[in-house]
Amino acid sequence: MPPWGPVKRRDLINYPKILGFDGLFPGGKHQYMIKLIFVNTSIVLSMKLST
Repeated sequence: MPPWGPVKRRDLINYPKILGFDGLFPGGKHQYMIKLIFVNTSIVLSMKLST
């Protein structure tokens, strides 16, 4: 298993965007990203990813 190391902020933002997250949105002291899942035109699940 490769060792863990520092992650660039650009990578920390771009990889979740590849997985379908939207954002960065301002929210208090931290920015966050969201992912909405639509099923039958209704929101079923909303996940929040803080950075």
